[in-house]
Amino acid sequence: LTLTGSVSQLDIAAALAAVESEPVLVGKANLALKLKSQGATSNELLAAMKGPIKPTTEDAVLYQMDLEKKLCQAVALANRERLTAEFPSDSPFKALSVDIKVADGKAKLSPLRARLEAVKLLGTGHFDILSQDFSATFEASLSPALAKLDPACRVNERLTDIDWPVECEGNISEDPADWCGVDSEEILEDLAKNEVERQAKKEIERKLGKDAGKIMDQLFK
Repeated sequence: LTLTGSVSQLDIAAALAAVESEPVLVGKANLALKLKSQGATSNELLAAMKGPIKPTTEDAVLYQMDLEKKLCQAVALANRERLTAEFPSDSPFKALSVDIKVADGKAKLSPLRARLEAVKLLGTGHFDILSQDFSATFEASLSPALAKLDPACRVNERLTDIDWPVECEGNISEDPADWCGVDSEEILEDLAKNEVERQAKKEIERKLGKDAGKIMDQLFK
């Protein structure tokens, strides 16, 4: 099998249904691909497939997983507050794209980029073509627009200065609500470390001047 070309306005839900996967993601996709494989059965062809695929999406929505709510929960914990607003159960993406390299029955997803209303995600992942198991690790960047979802989600400089780790794993056939989680403990540790560094820099600048503060910035990098 040799497959080279491009596809425009592919119905994502229909494509997932065609490979017997749950239509957890809807929208349109445009992709370029250059694949080669060999085998006597469909599973053999899938397992031996090699080559790149570069999809981008339009109006993509991930059902039953609200990524912004999960991050809001972590922000509220850092702010020592509780969420009070109602959140949607789905994640509509402003943009979603990934570079895929297929080999040995697996797809390497790198980089994997996603943008929601108030969050940007950059990460990498792996997807097993036959079992449909996957894992992905993201770093999330938060914007002040997060506060529009709930007052407890407001962010300031100390919250935007850190990486917000998001870990995802599961199977396409499973409930998307269980796929991803935010490591709140790691975030709180980073916040505490940054606060110690900020206070140390402030004290040094007070005693020795701003040039000493700049030296501290280099030491903490």
